[in-house]
Amino acid sequence: MQEDTGPGGGFARLEDHGVKLGRIREDISVRMPTGPETVALELPPGTSVIDLAGTTCDTDGSAVEVMLAVIAGDMATFSCDFAIPD
Repeated sequence: MQEDTGPGGGFARLEDHGVKLGRIREDISVRMPTGPETVALELPPGTSVIDLAGTTCDTDGSAVEVMLAVIAGDMATFSCDFAIPD
């Protein structure tokens, strides 16, 4: 509930309490905004939004954090970097 959770952020605080983080899943989709979203995000007409849903799980597979965000589509860049398996 604090703006600044300290060094390492929220994940470090979970680990401080014995939570062993195992994986993060992010689902990204693009859609047109609702009326209230258009106003709140001050979107120009025709601008899409991106829904970003992130779930962080511990090593047992239990969700320990869920994050939902709506991002103006003209203000986002996503990059992915994956190793190519042998």
